[in-house]
Amino acid sequence: MSPAIKNILLLVVLLGVLGAAGWFFVRGDPEKEYPTEASSNTMWKCTKCGWEVELTAAEVQDWLNSDDKVRKDRSMGRITVFWCPQCQEFTVVRAEKCSRHNIYFCTKTVDGTRLDCPKCVEEFGMGRSK
Repeated sequence: MSPAIKNILLLVVLLGVLGAAGWFFVRGDPEKEYPTEASSNTMWKCTKCGWEVELTAAEVQDWLNSDDKVRKDRSMGRITVFWCPQCQEFTVVRAEKCSRHNIYFCTKTVDGTRLDCPKCVEEFGMGRSK
């Protein structure tokens, strides 16, 4: 191969590497895209002690990326379970607000079984009414 062709190939490779580096630099931090305002908040509740925490989408992502705050074992179902600081166990699951009783309740158990508002179940003997 002639030296001129080698130089052209080297120049093309160098421009490709510089272009890729510039693209990674310009695109910014993808985690900044998670909303931090109150409209993105979700409620999480402990299934044992009732401890509640309201998290923004960015905070949920931080907890999901933390090795000590989320259960990584998915053998019990495809449900996100966080660490409860009071119970010292993985028992915090997503909570919803019952429109009838205006309370937050756990939507699932830690093994993935669906739960309904306990007051609706007590009052009507059935799941929640929306």
